[in-house]
Amino acid sequence: MGAHVMAAPAARDSAAGAAAAGSEQAPGRPRTPLPPPPLPSPAGTLPWYGVLFRVTPPAAATDIAADIGNDTGGAAPAADAVTATAADASPSQSRANWILGTIHFGSESEHGIDGARLQRLVDAAATVVNEVDVDTPIDAVLDAYRWLPPEQSLTSLIGPEGLARAHELLPEIAPDTLARMKPWLVLALLEARGERVGEDTMDVRVQHLAAAGGLPLVHLEDMPAQLRALDCVSSQEQAQVLAERLRAPSQMQDESARALVFYHRGDLWAWLADVDRMSGLGDSARAIELRARRCLIEQRNAQWLPRLLQVLAQGGSLVAVGAIHLPGYDGLLAALLRAGYRVEAQPL
Repeated sequence: MGAHVMAAPAARDSAAGAAAAGSEQAPGRPRTPLPPPPLPSPAGTLPWYGVLFRVTPPAAATDIAADIGNDTGGAAPAADAVTATAADASPSQSRANWILGTIHFGSESEHGIDGARLQRLVDAAATVVNEVDVDTPIDAVLDAYRWLPPEQSLTSLIGPEGLARAHELLPEIAPDTLARMKPWLVLALLEARGERVGEDTMDVRVQHLAAAGGLPLVHLEDMPAQLRALDCVSSQEQAQVLAERLRAPSQMQDESARALVFYHRGDLWAWLADVDRMSGLGDSARAIELRARRCLIEQRNAQWLPRLLQVLAQGGSLVAVGAIHLPGYDGLLAALLRAGYRVEAQPL
């Protein structure tokens, strides 16, 4: 599965907003029941098994040079390496922080996290941190990241048959509207099962609960930065990925269902490995997806880290970011361990 909607709430919200703008008011398609977990869970015995993590700052604001192991790609680090590094960090006496990995589509029942649990997490925080201000209005400048220029159309990129297949999969979007969308936006809609803007994501709920409680909100990036990351690969290249996805749409549908299973189980390393497989794509499309994924995940993780460390050092924060940003050697949890933080998975 592509990382478009997995890594950025703006992808799903932009896609859903575009769908609403071009809606034919077709009734929503019924959700099918989730399949049983189709893949083994190699991370099941590790301490980092979950979507909620207690993160305690070190006593001193100095980096710990201990390595947590060799680069494992999407695989989880060894359990002894995780435990040893976490134990080496001397926690400060300040309040701990909480990191909640979110998912940018699906329902509360599919997530296994209801509104009451989110409310308790927000109520316990002094500050709430998220990726981006989800209430940022989309203006003409931001629209340029989502819509093709007037002289170009999606039909010219994927052909009339490709556009027809996309419309079959997204019947609530008028064909004229679909033809104006950049390929990444169509991919994001497909990954999110065409969910509409009225269906609040977990990211939206967390931000609105924090605002209602009068809590300070810290955003790790602004909307232009997030949309630039989503649009970092050319439309011509993204069209190649979209065309291949449209030829085998069941693969993307199955991968979306698996993502929800992995999230519900807290099996983030298995989820990242599933994303990295890029099932159904040829070599050229895989290379394009890899570049897009680096823009969306690794590069943004690195850009967020200085601000995140600054906030976490104060203690008492709830950080709500896409769960796919957490696992892996370049994930945020490994980066926090390298910075001397204690990281502990917690039940929800």
